[in-house]
Amino acid sequence: ERDATCVHNMTRKHPRGGTFLVTGTVQGEHLVVSKAYAWQRGDKNLMAAARRWKSHKCRH
Repeated sequence: ERDATCVHNMTRKHPRGGTFLVTGTVQGEHLVVSKAYAWQRGDKNLMAAARRWKSHKCRH
């Protein structure tokens, strides 16, 4: 699981800015992020993009 600070730092420090898709579960009013994927601008098709996504790991 990744906390909000970890996901924020990961996306803020991404070299190209970029867009991220995050997945997780809702607990109360919070989203507990389990995976975060970089979305590349050239990925026009979600299925093709899913094959190229790489998950990012947060360091504690």
